Amino acid sequence: MSSLPGSENVRGAALRSVCLETMKDGRPPSGPPPYSSPPPPSTKQNPRVRGVVAPLVSFSEWTTCHGIPQAVRSKKCFFIVFWSLITVVASALMIWQVSMLVMKYYAYPITVSIELKFEQRPFPAVTVCNLNPYKASELKQFPNVKRLLDTYQYALEMISCGEDPRCSGKVDETLEGYRKMYGLMDILDSGALQTHTRNLLALEMGAYNAEDAVDSLPELIRSCSFNTYACNLSDWTAWQDPRMGQCFTFNQQSNHSAKRAGPTYGLRLLLLTDRREYLATSESAGMRVIVTDQTELIFPDITGYVVATGTSASIGVNYVSPLHSSCLDQGVFQREVSRLGPPYGKCSNEKPSNFLYARDGDYSAEACQRSMYQQEMVERCGCYDPSYPKPHYADVEVCRVETASQFNCWRSLTKQSSFNNCTQPCREGVYQGLVSSARWPSGSTESIGGCMEGTFPESCYETYKNNGALVEVYYSKLNYESMKESGGYSIVSLLSDLGGQIGLWLGLSIISLVEFVILVMQVCLGFCNPKTVPHTTPPYDPPKTPF
Repeated sequence: MSSLPGSENVRGAALRSVCLETMKDGRPPSGPPPYSSPPPPSTKQNPRVRGVVAPLVSFSEWTTCHGIPQAVRSKKCFFIVFWSLITVVASALMIWQVSMLVMKYYAYPITVSIELKFEQRPFPAVTVCNLNPYKASELKQFPNVKRLLDTYQYALEMISCGEDPRCSGKVDETLEGYRKMYGLMDILDSGALQTHTRNLLALEMGAYNAEDAVDSLPELIRSCSFNTYACNLSDWTAWQDPRMGQCFTFNQQSNHSAKRAGPTYGLRLLLLTDRREYLATSESAGMRVIVTDQTELIFPDITGYVVATGTSASIGVNYVSPLHSSCLDQGVFQREVSRLGPPYGKCSNEKPSNFLYARDGDYSAEACQRSMYQQEMVERCGCYDPSYPKPHYADVEVCRVETASQFNCWRSLTKQSSFNNCTQPCREGVYQGLVSSARWPSGSTESIGGCMEGTFPESCYETYKNNGALVEVYYSKLNYESMKESGGYSIVSLLSDLGGQIGLWLGLSIISLVEFVILVMQVCLGFCNPKTVPHTTPPYDPPKTPF
């Protein structure tokens, strides 16, 4: 077919126009053929690979993360390597800092806050015990106790004699047998002998009723006043300790509070003992005074202040920090301590099932230690140590010296170290103090504590000088220190520091983290269902930059 006249001229003009447009922007014009883009290469790509690669390529176009877009937008190889290296190093530093923060959080650090409070508080519980637990004249009716004390006196004589041949005629075969039975043969020091005999005394006394062998309240406490008024019998609580005998506690029920500071408004006690009734194992003459909180368990055999006879002891109770004790008078410093339990620390207020003092007071580490010891005694020896309360969870008898298996087991356990599975209480009131003393009585008057001449074999002055003591317990200041533990690094602080580190090194935010989550979802979706990913990705035209 012949072409129409002039058609070739028109076609040539159109081709020249297309060439001119191609030279302007470097790309062929869009539109229907013959002006459409050339078809894509005929090489086939795995759909799953394309479904994974396509979201990763397009991620740099819409993410708010600073390092990745900079590396993709760069045109020169140097800047691509530079931004990629900066991103990798910053990511490594960020991971290191984040790991340090997480380790710090799981170390559970503790912060101690100290607050000085001023408020009216109950007067503390004051316990008084005689250093001589039992009357020597009354112990003669207990055969086993008398046997022990005679053996002790004999052992002391043997230690004093040593290898002196003059003592050969003093050997008593009967007492030698008792000395071997009690395990006193190998003890060659008088102090160690006295300590061991005191433990044996508590063991032997466990088989007897010692009510008649201990001091009564009128015998030990001759005079009592609080806040310038006389005390009542109801203010005192009597209880027995196997090692210290009869003890008396003032204000156990928190019936009295401190109105003002000073000895005039505190507790004033006139105490009297009888040195003629002292046992051979009681080396010191005087009383023991313990100042505690009302809910605290009292252990007079290991705590308290010793007040010697013929002295006046002044105990000033200050509710202030021991850190400032150098600026204060001598006294008892009280702190209210609040500890944190797991995971920050190892404290507990819960009493274990084997706790011996379930009704006497709050949990304490010393009470836990004694409960663990008594449980070990019951399980291994088949008896209980009368130095501590009888266990409520087992029907066992007191350990006896005559039963060799029980006695040997008791001796082995008394030498055992303390148990390590007891924790400190989470909350407790801690009293620490010093005692100031002076010689008493002064001799300015013969009338002491309402004493009448002829009441005692000696004069009132000589009696109280040799057997009495004056004790004053009072508040020096009505403020106290409260120490409270709190978590040193909370989850809020962790999140704040994590955000700061991530933003510092990579410029990320919560939105950036959400973008990474979306990227992971896109990659997973593209791998599982490649049809959701478009076949072509719009070309990205980087901005006109010199890099």
